[in-house]
Amino acid sequence: MTEQTNLPEKKERRKGEIIYLLLLFLLLSSNGLMGWLWWKDKGKIEIITVEKENVKKDAEVVKQELIALNAQYDNLKTNNKKMNEEIEAKKLEIGELQKQLEKHKDDSYIIAKLKRETQTLRDIMQHFVHEIDSLNTYNKNIIAEREVVKKELKTEKEKNTQLTKEKEDLQSTVNIASMLKAVSLSVSAIAEKRGGKKQVETKKAKHTNKIKITFTLAENAVARKGDHIIYTRIISPDGKEMTQSDDSTHTFTFGKSHGYWATKKTVNYINENTDVVMYASPKPGETFINGKYMIEVNTDGVTIGNTSLKLE
Repeated sequence: MTEQTNLPEKKERRKGEIIYLLLLFLLLSSNGLMGWLWWKDKGKIEIITVEKENVKKDAEVVKQELIALNAQYDNLKTNNKKMNEEIEAKKLEIGELQKQLEKHKDDSYIIAKLKRETQTLRDIMQHFVHEIDSLNTYNKNIIAEREVVKKELKTEKEKNTQLTKEKEDLQSTVNIASMLKAVSLSVSAIAEKRGGKKQVETKKAKHTNKIKITFTLAENAVARKGDHIIYTRIISPDGKEMTQSDDSTHTFTFGKSHGYWATKKTVNYINENTDVVMYASPKPGETFINGKYMIEVNTDGVTIGNTSLKLE
């Protein structure tokens, strides 16, 4: 009789234990969910912080680039009235970009747009330089002013380099191990004889028909397989870039800069030592001059080797 009397009491106690365990489970689950949401929100805050820092650095880079670009446009001098009007119009555009930058310096979309427009103005400026040079309107005073501007630009470039490095370190996007490297890089001046059937090395500028560049793309197991376009950039003793044409089809990008290539070649790289030979010639009608030539080998947007050649 006693056992039957206690049976409902046991059932009630059992039911209470189940409810307690259920509440304990729900409490633990709630704590787990809150912890997961806190971790997720913390990650979002960190990402937003990095993005804001990158936008600030991008804005500062564009600011310095516009300052440098304005100085370059100030240095453009010509007697051509129409060209002067075009140059003044571009300087006004630079001023407008600087105003927009100051107004929208925290807007990543606007910053990216201003960066593209700055690059367009730089390309136009380079076109002006070539046109003015072809008209032979430079004089000694302008050259002296250019040297002053170069010093100013060097300072601005150093600032840009530092800002860019900080951004790259923050994002950790550059994997140095995967870059191609040009080893055993050598250059020589070539004189052609017998109508080009025979080639001999020379030290004389007046005998030189072309520059020969040889190197080996070193074995790298983690580099990208497939076709790589190799660009050779050559700076002549008078400071000009050798190129077959001054149009945009003969330009390429290296790092954050643009330049003219003297010669290029597509090489199929299969992660093993690959020998490469390239030849660079001046424009038709032009010849090599005495002095020191600076040679750079570039691919995938980076310089992978450099050397020099002196012609007498």
